[in-house]
Amino acid sequence: MTETVNTSSQCYYEKHQWLDEKFYLISVCGTFIALLGIMANVATALVLKRPNMRSPSNIYLKALAMCDCFLLITAVLLYSVEYVYEYFESVQLYKAWYSYVKYCYPLSNAAQTGSIYITMSVTLERYLAVVHPKRLHLSCKVSTTRPVIAGVVVFAVLFNFSKVFEIKVVEYPQCKGFGSLSLEATPLLSNDVYRLVYTLWLSQLVQVLIPFLTLLIFNTAIAISMRRHMIRQKRFHPAEARLHEMREQSRDATIILIVVVSMFLICNLWGLVMTLMEAFYGVPALVMSWPKFYAFSREAVNFLGKLVIVMPFPLFFPLIADVTS
Repeated sequence: MTETVNTSSQCYYEKHQWLDEKFYLISVCGTFIALLGIMANVATALVLKRPNMRSPSNIYLKALAMCDCFLLITAVLLYSVEYVYEYFESVQLYKAWYSYVKYCYPLSNAAQTGSIYITMSVTLERYLAVVHPKRLHLSCKVSTTRPVIAGVVVFAVLFNFSKVFEIKVVEYPQCKGFGSLSLEATPLLSNDVYRLVYTLWLSQLVQVLIPFLTLLIFNTAIAISMRRHMIRQKRFHPAEARLHEMREQSRDATIILIVVVSMFLICNLWGLVMTLMEAFYGVPALVMSWPKFYAFSREAVNFLGKLVIVMPFPLFFPLIADVTS
């Protein structure tokens, strides 16, 4: 976030270090990737809206597409716009950014939580359909998807609700233009217990560890089940066309499993490392000792956050299409 130093005699505004590099990385490249993701998810949601595409997994995917669109929009508003107003020295954009940042920040985090847990929901639905197809009492139905999605949304909002009270915008009437506004941490965010329990351990558990293990375990079970089904087809139905089709499905499922889980781990691992470093060393120590490393590591976390939204979604669609066909 932008740091602003204000005193009664002088108003001083300090731009981000390495502004040019951050502008092109986040505001240019990051926004371009976000726009691609928004267009891809809107197109996917429109396709899945068709009556013939109505199924539990496709309803989850449509909700995931809309959630990801919202997340990408808030990410652009939070991170890209900040460097744009600094780069072009736009006071109007500067004031606009400060007018919504306090509310956009928790909404963006809630959208991220919702996106993660809708992905877990569709994975669980596919697990029940593929691994336990004969257990009707476990099968997911169209009528149950909306309550699940609503529950995910409520959970995401409640889990991130405290972020509304983490930062505050302070106005300095004696200052004009840049330097008239600043972001400050509230006593809640400055509380050591809150930072340790919620910001560090609970957030990483809910946002990274539980989703990663869930995706790994259930997608592995799906891939193994499809492999066994292919072997049974070879033993009892040795038709070459069908065998080739099942072999392709098994191979695609395995590849998608590896790619999706690897991307989720890679894109979230560095954020976990940075959070641990902030907890053990403290942000001031990191800024003083490794200023460039810390600054670009934080931007890399934001950039990877966009990639992890844009890249996995096209991979899930062919998997769902193959399994439901």
